[in-house]
Amino acid sequence: MTTAPLVHSNSLRDRPVLVFADLDDTCFQTERKCVARTALLPAAWDRSGKAISFQSPAQATLLSLLTANAPLIPVTGRNRDAVDRTMYREATYAITSFGAVIHTPDGPDAAWEARQQQVQPAVAHLVEISRVVEAYVAETSGALRCSLVHDAGQIRYLSVKANGPGPTDPLVRLVDTLRDRAVLDATWRLYRTDRSLAIAPPHIEKAAAVRHFLATHASTAPCTIGIGDGPADAGFLALCDFAVTPRGSALFQRLVSPLS
Repeated sequence: MTTAPLVHSNSLRDRPVLVFADLDDTCFQTERKCVARTALLPAAWDRSGKAISFQSPAQATLLSLLTANAPLIPVTGRNRDAVDRTMYREATYAITSFGAVIHTPDGPDAAWEARQQQVQPAVAHLVEISRVVEAYVAETSGALRCSLVHDAGQIRYLSVKANGPGPTDPLVRLVDTLRDRAVLDATWRLYRTDRSLAIAPPHIEKAAAVRHFLATHASTAPCTIGIGDGPADAGFLALCDFAVTPRGSALFQRLVSPLS
């Protein structure tokens, strides 16, 4: 694995610039999603060490420029274990599992963890939802797989992914199935990509975690730069002084085609 240059500090209070960045489809993406497939840099690996995501030359240039002058704080749906299998594994501060955990050099942010523990009934309901999803997945003949995602020793959300390159219709129908069975109300958060779905309790949100992070770990008035590609990133990008999105991303499409 190669290592991205990162600015390290046990405290961010002396840092005038902070970069908050989503990872997948923002800092790197699978080879299938790379527009040009030359000069790609390996950026994320599976558990066997095989490269599964890559960074384009443009992404590498921008992120190298930013991280040469400021710490990059991942704000990602990945848990800490999955972040550690990316080129940003040395980031000492990271917001993971869609905002469920705020990692610091001293471990998970204790105040944020205490706030998360107040909503254990929602986590218990998530386990009930997982049983319904598992039964549904079993009916798809291998089209989908699902798992409860742990981070910092706790269950944080439910991940459902499409297997292989086949159609994603079963993934679309899953949400309707859950709502029809009244196990998923409108307060629950659905984080969707073209081939995956994360089902998270209502309290898990990237923007809320970034807001807490800025109030707790940052200097009084840092210049903040946010980078993200999808609707789940819009909330935390709105908290930053500058927002960046990749060309062709879901957020980019909304900017250039407001009525789409």
